[in-house]
Amino acid sequence: MSAPGNFKFSLYLKESWLTEQERFNLERIFSALLPERQVEILDHWPKYLDKLLEIKHYADEERRRNIANAFERIERLVSEAELRAEEARSRAEETEATFQSNLAWAEEYDRKRKLEVMRNAGRPPVCEKPEGEIPRKLEDPLSAFL
Repeated sequence: MSAPGNFKFSLYLKESWLTEQERFNLERIFSALLPERQVEILDHWPKYLDKLLEIKHYADEERRRNIANAFERIERLVSEAELRAEEARSRAEETEATFQSNLAWAEEYDRKRKLEVMRNAGRPPVCEKPEGEIPRKLEDPLSAFL
């Protein structure tokens, strides 16, 4: 009884909308069932096929939803990564602009300092008075000759 039931079950599966892999899996499951259960399935095959197709359809829809969700998450991650990269690029450009600005100021300061040194070449150095000390009036150096 097992062999004719399996043959009949195989024919039913071949007429169904199931893939070859699904048919193979169902034949393996069917062969492991008790003969009474096999007969019940064969006797009520349209009902079982409808249920199998319903489950397959649900599983396919669930798989599509999962794939769509995965792509949405991947797209979100890529967008966030691009945003972080853009922010990093912006910060790097800002840092570079600040560095260039500071460098220009430093070069200008150095140029002015060198110019001042050249202007003061040969002049006596100016002594700075300590804070809080009252400046004294310098005497005219030519007053001794008058």
